[in-house]
Order: sequence, then C-alpha cells, then structure tokens
Amino acid sequence: MHFKGKSCSFMMSDMKVKIDDCYFYPDVLVDCSDLADDSVFTETPTIIVEVLSKSTRQIDRVIKREKYLQIPTLQEYILIEQGIAEI
Repeated sequence: MHFKGKSCSFMMSDMKVKIDDCYFYPDVLVDCSDLADDSVFTETPTIIVEVLSKSTRQIDRVIKREKYLQIPTLQEYILIEQGIAEI
C-alpha cells in the first residue's frame, strides 16, 4: 500500500540516511522522493529495514530508532531478528 501509484527507489545498504549531522547505513530502505541518480544519501526515506545481530541490536533498537523516528517521511521502521522468526 505504501507504494501504490508512486515511483519509489529500493536500496540495499549502499545508500546513507542523513539525519541532522548523522549518517546511517540501513540494511534496506525505500525512498519515494525524486532522488538524483548520483545521490549518496537521502533525508526522505519512506521505509527503513534493519536486520538485527548481537553486535548491532542495541544500536538499531535505541540509537538509530531515536534518530529515524525524527524523519517526517518515514512510515515504517522494521527490525528483523536473524536467529528467530520475529519481525
């Protein structure tokens, strides 16, 4: 439903998300704005997906979550557990 009638870009861990003066590399992101082909970061993601691991779990659940929830265009922040069937 997020993408119906929109032209969205789907990116895997090579596009940065800029929030204030911080940059993050989510595992997957979707951006439905008009990004330039040579963009290296976005400030307008629609969906962000992070795959949790032991080494990143706290950062993804606390630090990144706090920053990502400041993004006005963000509609979904999805955390996926690797070791168990849980999203």
